[in-house]
Amino acid sequence: MKLLLVVGACCSEWHIDYRKQLLQRLLNSSHQIMTLILSAADDSLVAVAEQHHIPTQFLPPELNQSQRLARAALANSAFQMRLSAWLKPLRQRTATLGICFYGNWLPPALFELPTCGFLNFHPGPLPELRGMEPDTFAILDGRTATHGTVHLITEQFDEGAIVAVTPELPLTNCMTPPQVFRALTEMGVTTVLNAITAVETNRVVYQPQNLTRATNATRQRARVEAYLNFRQDDAAMIDRRRRAFLSQDIGICLKAEINQRVYAVLDVETWQGEFGGNVGELLGYYQGKGEFAGAPIMRIFDGIAVVRLGRALAFDTLDRAWGATPSLPEIRFDCSRSPLTTWSNIQRSLESLLETFPE
Repeated sequence: MKLLLVVGACCSEWHIDYRKQLLQRLLNSSHQIMTLILSAADDSLVAVAEQHHIPTQFLPPELNQSQRLARAALANSAFQMRLSAWLKPLRQRTATLGICFYGNWLPPALFELPTCGFLNFHPGPLPELRGMEPDTFAILDGRTATHGTVHLITEQFDEGAIVAVTPELPLTNCMTPPQVFRALTEMGVTTVLNAITAVETNRVVYQPQNLTRATNATRQRARVEAYLNFRQDDAAMIDRRRRAFLSQDIGICLKAEINQRVYAVLDVETWQGEFGGNVGELLGYYQGKGEFAGAPIMRIFDGIAVVRLGRALAFDTLDRAWGATPSLPEIRFDCSRSPLTTWSNIQRSLESLLETFPE
């Protein structure tokens, strides 16, 4: 098939550039890449395209941003003229099918060019987990398994008919979003290739999404979920929030409100059992040494949470003002890490409030 390939920027935490893997497998197939569309001229895929004489175009800056801003730009007549000129060589190359692999929102003027439409790979199930953070919400929702989805691109983000899905990925209570993301992306390369073959051989089945089951996995919703709620969260939910927001750098830090001030959370550990005090109450401060020295101890309904705090945050700069997430922190939060707090120090810290000791 004659393909248009739109590829987003590479994630800095990837150990393998799966975009390059997809491109190489397409080059080794019978398909022809009519144009490779990238977001930046310094992309490492430019050299691969030049080596194989693949025409390359770069997205207009107006399309290389959020859906909201891209839609707003399309209302500008000057941009519409520039977009029409940018699309002209793509029309002349008469692609049969388009593929989008981790690109941004695409306007109809682009995704309607190929005669068979455009396919997109989404690293999560659809219609559930629509949006930019399906790996994060797979963890937050406590799912036991997830999968990726290849679907038709429509004007509404992640709403097009489903064409193919990856195999199920089991989720353990140790996995982090980067691990989920990488595993689904690796499977997604093969699933995209299979979807192209299905379209080419007329064996494709377009399954409309049941939008009544749709849920959002958006950055906006992630900001709402990036708070430890000591009145409602149990130890398992606190661990999921820790893994979701302390194990990757997505510009959204984990936060907690203590004594009517909001702090960035650097780490948190829980101990389950019967303790004194009321749920949501600050019981005391950790008396041990090390990273948790002096950390507040909060009562949760099935135990306590020891919270290592960063600096206090202003409400209007919560996510913009903080960026101290380690580069590969999922290594720090895997199951092999020993607790940094100890039971003897918990006893010493809460001696006056402890009712019964957990085993």
